[in-house]
Amino acid sequence: MNLNTLTWMMPQYVVAKFPARYHSSMVWIGGAGYVFGGATTINPSIQFFYSNPLADLWKVDFAGPNVVATQLHPNGTGPFPRMQHCATALGSDAMLIHGGVTSSQPFGDTAHPARPIPVTTNTWTNVTGPNDSAILRYAHGCTTIPASGTPFRFGGYGPNQSSDIELLSWSNATGWVHVNASGVAPTRTEVDKQITAYEDTLVVADGAKFYYYNSTVNGWVASSASRLAPSSVVTVSGCILILLISIFSN
Repeated sequence: MNLNTLTWMMPQYVVAKFPARYHSSMVWIGGAGYVFGGATTINPSIQFFYSNPLADLWKVDFAGPNVVATQLHPNGTGPFPRMQHCATALGSDAMLIHGGVTSSQPFGDTAHPARPIPVTTNTWTNVTGPNDSAILRYAHGCTTIPASGTPFRFGGYGPNQSSDIELLSWSNATGWVHVNASGVAPTRTEVDKQITAYEDTLVVADGAKFYYYNSTVNGWVASSASRLAPSSVVTVSGCILILLISIFSN
């Protein structure tokens, strides 16, 4: 997608030796995408429709004239194979991974906690918070608010496909903690591909509406996508928000 002209383009790159997958995560750090996990097989006969979850980590580097995909082999004990987890940037040289699901059941932080990987030191680190073991989630969304560098997560499903529309923030000292925000939160549960952030604001797409969580005032505000003008999002970093508006306003 060309975000200046809002025009879809043909694929510009073919990445050799990069295995195909479903429901993986990708975090953009320093000119490269870091892809973790996912599943390799569609299997309609099982509950979550996908099988053969992965636990591999790849760096997809866009810095040169050709895209280069390299599998990384970090030190330490990393997350078990999973899909439909969430991941987001943690500072300028790490990413945070949380939750997900295997082929048969969801899991979270009890045995397989959220772990950041400093991409410069290539090492997994266990950062389970004191209350994280009770948070089992998959198909949720994570993003980092640029103004504060704080990771947030929203939505997803828990055990027995119970839905979740709670907002949580993360710090190394506390792990994931619930955020008691004012206003009306989104009702969409499966937000793994529908969440982004800019400046001090978290954005969740929910049907024909966008929900904005402003971290400065700690409150939610809803706005109809059809009433948003392009000029209202020109300051967005990452530009995913502009892409979402072009889709939902048609």
